[in-house]
This record gives sequence, C-alpha cells and structure tokens, in this order.
Amino acid sequence: MIFGGFLVVLGLILFIYDLEMGLFPFGKSMAHAFACKGSAPWLLAFAFALGFSTAIAEPALITIA
Repeated sequence: MIFGGFLVVLGLILFIYDLEMGLFPFGKSMAHAFACKGSAPWLLAFAFALGFSTAIAEPALITIA
C-alpha cells in the first residue's frame, strides 16, 4: 500500500510537471494571440471550445452526468 501510494503521488507530480512544461505554455500563447487580435467573438469561441473539450474529456464529469 505504501509503495502504491508513493507511485500514485510520483505519477501525479510528473503529470503536473509535464502539463506546466508542455501544455500550459501552448495555451497561454494561443490565448495571448487571440487577445492581441482584439476579436472578442474569436476569444469567446476559443474559451468555449477549450472548456467544452475539457468537460467532455474528463471521465469523472461524464460519470457524474
């Protein structure tokens, strides 16, 4: 149990680290590019698509629904 718990914590740490290194900068650059263009409809469409895809991809939310 202790070793399994350690592996879970280690996996979560690596997962968050990888998100911070790979996915978060990509999202920030896309959001910045949309914001610099000054197009509110495109910014809102991007935010909606990102939120919707996140909600669909999350298995826990699908289970609750």
